[in-house]
Amino acid sequence: MEPNEYEVMRSVEDIHWWYRGLRFLLLNALARHAGAATGAKLLDAGCGTGANYEAIRRFFPQIKPVGMDISPLALQYSAARVPGFFLQASVECLPFPEDTFEFIVSMDVLYHERVDPALALRDFFRVLKPGGALLLNLPAFSWLSGEHDRAVHAGRRFHPDRLADSLREAGFQVETMTCWNSLLLLPIWLWRRLDAWSNHDKPHSDLTPDNSWVNQILAWWIRIEVRLALKFGLPLGVSVFTVARKMPT
Repeated sequence: MEPNEYEVMRSVEDIHWWYRGLRFLLLNALARHAGAATGAKLLDAGCGTGANYEAIRRFFPQIKPVGMDISPLALQYSAARVPGFFLQASVECLPFPEDTFEFIVSMDVLYHERVDPALALRDFFRVLKPGGALLLNLPAFSWLSGEHDRAVHAGRRFHPDRLADSLREAGFQVETMTCWNSLLLLPIWLWRRLDAWSNHDKPHSDLTPDNSWVNQILAWWIRIEVRLALKFGLPLGVSVFTVARKMPT
């Protein structure tokens, strides 16, 4: 990811409707699976600038989270934001023994051009305890690629069916898979097509600080959509969210 994008991420992740929606989705899904998992260990694999890690600590004090990222800059932002345990490592080669964690959270990491998703999923499976759950969010559908993807060094977007196949090949059983951010699918596709015709000196992401009434309305709507997605599943959206489990043998 472009270094300046970490600064952008840190400046918007508390107020931007998309980040708020992602946290709402993550926390609701985790609540369904964490229950009273006192003392459970959770790996935030690709913790970025720390917003999800902080939310997990706040809403699930019974869980022991570990934050991990390949970027030293991201880890600096995370450590400045919230006290906790952070380390630098790659999702392709996790520095943990087998059967370490009850949960792994990985939000928008495996799409990166320098990550091999198959290697990462196999290592996620290795360090999860039997019965443990992987909560995974990823950009959906290659036809939604645009300048934002270039700015964050995206190497791929994921079709839900092929993602499900990859998870099963790694040994996981898929429990929940749904697209989300469906309302804005067409507007985002149109915006990225139009933006592609513009000349830019450098790639730029879609994220800008915005605390306007539009941002508030979208944040309100995305919470409704997330509830629908978790209950019924949505076939189309800008992102795809998955809960997959390492079944006991």
